[in-house]
Amino acid sequence: MLPIKIAGNMSNTSINLGDLDNGLTYFWSIVAWDNHGLSSEGPVWKFTTITVNNPPNKPRKPVGEMNGIKGINYLYTTNTTDPDEDQIYYIFDWGDGNFSMWLGPYNSGETIEVTNIWNKAGIYEVRARAKDTNNRMSDWSEPLVVTINTNLPPNTPVIDGPRFGRTGKSMTFKYVSTDPEDNDVYYFINWGDGTNDDWYGPYNSGEEVSINHTYSEGGKLYMNVKAKDQFNKEGQTVHYVILILKNRAISNPLIQRIFYRMFDNFPRLQLIFNRFL
Repeated sequence: MLPIKIAGNMSNTSINLGDLDNGLTYFWSIVAWDNHGLSSEGPVWKFTTITVNNPPNKPRKPVGEMNGIKGINYLYTTNTTDPDEDQIYYIFDWGDGNFSMWLGPYNSGETIEVTNIWNKAGIYEVRARAKDTNNRMSDWSEPLVVTINTNLPPNTPVIDGPRFGRTGKSMTFKYVSTDPEDNDVYYFINWGDGTNDDWYGPYNSGEEVSINHTYSEGGKLYMNVKAKDQFNKEGQTVHYVILILKNRAISNPLIQRIFYRMFDNFPRLQLIFNRFL
């Protein structure tokens, strides 16, 4: 292949070759003329351009939960690009002296997802750093400030409902509990008659919840109720005493109807009755 002439009739001793391709070998020589038209060609020289590797750009500020509870797993994301379109690895600084492993490789511009658990309450700065496949590192990202708190259980539920009832008749009870961190609340109710349902919920913290139950057996029964938050932190159990009369406890049907109607129509009787339970 014949060499390509890139310049001629030059009187100066330097030349700007412009942009060259990376990683290629170039051959060159010089032909000189004097004012009598005589020329002389110099030897052929060569040089190889070095591939320039640029580091990845600084990663985007991590995105994720900014207020959390210790012991809970939280998800964080970030991404960046590489000027040379190299694949990228990421490392996270969790702000508590712990770092993730180098994670990857990911394509330039691809978003990475990673999780972390803090086991102590505190305020932490989460940062991310990137490197390419040639180990050129970026600067650290801007920090995301994360506040981790100790999770407290919901307060003991308050129960409002009848203290007296009879078998076969649906009874309505109201429950309310507040959570110190305003987390959602679930209720577990042991009805005292050998039955209990799965956790009711979720409900907003402080929301009054009405739940119905029909007793099939009579006697002095003990309802046990407790609350938990959305992170399964359980509070204390409260006990609630109920007296359930069987429909056949009073043999005379007329007296039975009068007795039941008195309690149904005169709530004050129930208040008096409640004092003895």
